[in-house]
Amino acid sequence: MTLTDANIYDGINYLADLNTGEEFSIGNTASASVRFTTDTQLPIYTKDSTNGTFTWTRDSVSRGRFYITEVTKNGDRYTVTAYDAMMLLDTNISALAPTFPLTVSAAASAIAAYIGCTVSGTVNNGSLSVESLDSTLTIRKLLGYVAEASGCSVKIDGSDHLCFIYYAYSGITVTASQYKTLDVADYMCAKIDKLVIYNSRGAAQATAGTGTNTLYIQGNPFLEEATSTNATNIFNQVKNFQYTPLRCEMFEENGLEIGKVATFGSTATLVMHIETSQNGVIASSVGSDSRAEYNKTIEQMFTEIEAGVNDAISTANDAHTIAANTGQYFWYTGTGSDTGAHITEVTRDEFLNNPSGGNLLARSTGIAVRKGRSEVAQFSDSQITLGNTVGGHATFTASSIRFYPSYGSSDFNYARQSKVSITQTYIGDGSTQVFDLFRYSGSVSVTINGTPTTAFTTSLPQNDSLGSLRFTSAPAAGAVIEATYTTNWENPYYDFGINTVSAPYGHAEGRGNTVDGIFGHAEGRANSAGGAYSHAQNHGTKASGEAQTAMGKYNVEDTSNAYAVVVGNGSSATPSNAAALDWNGNLRIKGDIYAGCANDSTGGVIIPRTVIKQVAANGTTTISSKNARYTLTLIGGASTYRGMYLVAGYNTSVETKAISSVASGVVSTSGANVVINNNENYAMIVVATVYVGSVTMS
Repeated sequence: MTLTDANIYDGINYLADLNTGEEFSIGNTASASVRFTTDTQLPIYTKDSTNGTFTWTRDSVSRGRFYITEVTKNGDRYTVTAYDAMMLLDTNISALAPTFPLTVSAAASAIAAYIGCTVSGTVNNGSLSVESLDSTLTIRKLLGYVAEASGCSVKIDGSDHLCFIYYAYSGITVTASQYKTLDVADYMCAKIDKLVIYNSRGAAQATAGTGTNTLYIQGNPFLEEATSTNATNIFNQVKNFQYTPLRCEMFEENGLEIGKVATFGSTATLVMHIETSQNGVIASSVGSDSRAEYNKTIEQMFTEIEAGVNDAISTANDAHTIAANTGQYFWYTGTGSDTGAHITEVTRDEFLNNPSGGNLLARSTGIAVRKGRSEVAQFSDSQITLGNTVGGHATFTASSIRFYPSYGSSDFNYARQSKVSITQTYIGDGSTQVFDLFRYSGSVSVTINGTPTTAFTTSLPQNDSLGSLRFTSAPAAGAVIEATYTTNWENPYYDFGINTVSAPYGHAEGRGNTVDGIFGHAEGRANSAGGAYSHAQNHGTKASGEAQTAMGKYNVEDTSNAYAVVVGNGSSATPSNAAALDWNGNLRIKGDIYAGCANDSTGGVIIPRTVIKQVAANGTTTISSKNARYTLTLIGGASTYRGMYLVAGYNTSVETKAISSVASGVVSTSGANVVINNNENYAMIVVATVYVGSVTMS
């Protein structure tokens, strides 16, 4: 139906909006509405009927079709509210029944056909496409994505065209004689000199331009895989675009259209809003001074300069106060333990005379938090220490947490380093990715975006390795994942006292001990368990072989793992072994072996041993006592091997006994030395029974 002035009272109020925001943007779906009073009962638009539509023509300018959505009666008159065809798009995209893949151009044509229009204007980036769309999307929102991907906005004109509006000068100028009032902002919106397109993962997908006044686009499905060429196509539509926000009240519309640039007096602006009524026409535009290039009057500038000067004076006064305080509360000294830059609770002079209060000290090794000169915490690039290092304290590094009680303190217990509850947070990447878990015990609970899930598996850590968590059903990309569990630090690293334990399952007690071998154990003072499963005890011993035990004091380090047990009897300057037991069961001792000793291990008889030596034909060998208290007794004879057998004892006489046939030989004795001359033309075997550690044979 078409209404005429004859049955419309008080005129028609017409309103057209390009956007409802406070800033310049693209992707707007402009709408228009009308409101009027008539004496005619009009049908309301329904989706199942073509009723409720009318065409409004005024001043030979067609406004197009409008759909009546509300009619209210007051006496014998009716107030009618109607909207243009953009209203029809406020419905779910299922009504459009799009076919995928859906390109930008195809979407524009399908939407235009849905509301009985045709496309007018160029559709930019028309080949960009999507494989699917959010099922909750409206057709109007989809149209906004199409316009945004094209770098423009869209409206429906009076000729039933779906118009893609690119920002350009309309050539229209409204002079002073044509408007009632003109209010112009004191700034001009700066030019757009950069465009950034973000994908749904929050990453910059494509950019164009190199400036700082940036227009951002995010969440547009058509631009999810946009290229720099696509970004440039959009950027070219908005770059260098500049306007001044204003509001102009006019007598007539003067041919103005939303989405076009017009000049009001001498000021150019983008027309974003037009409101027409019997009282006249209002045209306006919006924009924020965050993108402002100011164009102030002289008076405004002097006012701001005065305010700036006052602010500068206030700032200078504050700076003077800060400078005065800086020398008192922020200071540096290069003396002793106070060396470094200080922030103190009291003034510098007070602190140096009587150290008290809080003191933050920055030095080359890090930052120390102190009370007076007593340090309560230290922070370096590799470690945090809580407490004073000469007393009870704790250290935190990237790989360990250690607790050190005060020296001599007995209040240390396992609970200090046993179980800690940890919640780790991750951002999903759309895969069944694996996350690391610290050493943990019990169960692991997981939530995705706050909702508990059991769609995952875990693996326990081995020795000092990390555990892992893998999803059996991939969380969505960008999902917030939280894993909560309790750590199990009861076994791997025990450190009692001031010791260093760097190996899994190591154990140290005492002071100054080190454990570098897995499952190693060091106890006492300054011992080292370097081999796997090794044990070093007492003072200054080193167990460097696998499963080796070192005891006593300052043994000779066995790096070849020749011995199972080593007993040291050395000093820090001269390490020495008293005895060593090798892996074949051979015992090597440095002194004598006594038998039949008293309960306190005194007394007893030295156990002798046998030494065998071959004497070459016409050769000589000597048996010498290492200890002057021993005198050697020899008994000679011949064997079937034509050898001479000698037995050393305490007697000074020499006895000769033939075992088989007597071999020719000369035996002489001389105190603690025995010289044996072999005069035969064949080699002889000499067997000497001697006391361990007291005799040598050459």
